[in-house]
Amino acid sequence: MKNKIIVGLIVVLIAIQFVPTEKNLSNDNTYAIETKYEVPGDVKVLLENACNDCHSNKSTYPWYSNVQPVGFWLDSPGFFETTKKIQEAVGNMKAFDEFSRRKFDMEKNLLLKNTYQAIKSSLGDICKAQQIDAVFLDDATPPFDPKDTRPVMTQISGRRMLWINPAIDIS
Repeated sequence: MKNKIIVGLIVVLIAIQFVPTEKNLSNDNTYAIETKYEVPGDVKVLLENACNDCHSNKSTYPWYSNVQPVGFWLDSPGFFETTKKIQEAVGNMKAFDEFSRRKFDMEKNLLLKNTYQAIKSSLGDICKAQQIDAVFLDDATPPFDPKDTRPVMTQISGRRMLWINPAIDIS
């Protein structure tokens, strides 16, 4: 009796391999973004790899979608609803992650700006007390001879000004 049931199941499994499932294999690009906008090559590759499987008229199916009853399951509405819920959850997680990263970057930049302003303010107080007219940041420029004015001016223009006495007109 067991052998007949096993043989019957095998026959049914083999028979359902010949029942086709509907697949989304259209090449209709009527609504593709490339038809409306100029898309650079690297962005086009990114869109094809990351977006077109869900957001086009052509889907890429895994190899096991051709094996029944898995193909029937992948073609069922319940599978698509579950997949959609998972994709929405992943999208929400990515959005939250992106928001967190941007918030962290914004706070880091604000802290850096506040630190720079504090250094600049303290430097201004020190320069006023010691009667220093200007302070430049040296961005690894080579040494120069202060007697030759042209290289001196080139060096000064190549440096960033951190503080200058407001009484000096440099314009």
